[in-house]
Amino acid sequence: MIGYRKARPGDALAISAIHVRNFCANNEQGLTDALSKEFLALWTGRLQVDNANQLIQVAQENEVLLGFICVYIREDMRWGSLIDNLHVASGERQKGIASSLMRQAIDWLMTHAEDDAVYLTVLESNTVARSMYERLGGECVETFESDNHAGTRLPNCRYTWTSPRKMVVR
Repeated sequence: MIGYRKARPGDALAISAIHVRNFCANNEQGLTDALSKEFLALWTGRLQVDNANQLIQVAQENEVLLGFICVYIREDMRWGSLIDNLHVASGERQKGIASSLMRQAIDWLMTHAEDDAVYLTVLESNTVARSMYERLGGECVETFESDNHAGTRLPNCRYTWTSPRKMVVR
């Protein structure tokens, strides 16, 4: 049975492994030690700090992490609260994990930033994720290029909602 909980510092390695694998798959690039170290440092740092403006929630089954979401309230003056990462391990998709994690993020945002806009960015080429965000009521308001961790620039889409109340998870 899949359970959900707040991430702990000891989850950094599993979270970074899922993040790296998904990043490499979406960017059609091979796994590198440098990238693995970069993501491990990122998640270790995020999980060592108790930040009231941050939620990192994980999905797990039998002590194995299957996915995670990271959200920041009031991250940007213009765009609002940020859904920074949502990742599910490739073999665990189509089980409702991403939707459950989004529901938990929405509940958290409703408690902490109910009237704030919400946004996220996603690679333009990630059509599966983009389709999910559109089903959640997100609107792609711009496409822009940004640096990725592989040293190249890729087109990204910014999805927005006027508030967490507008995010519809089925």
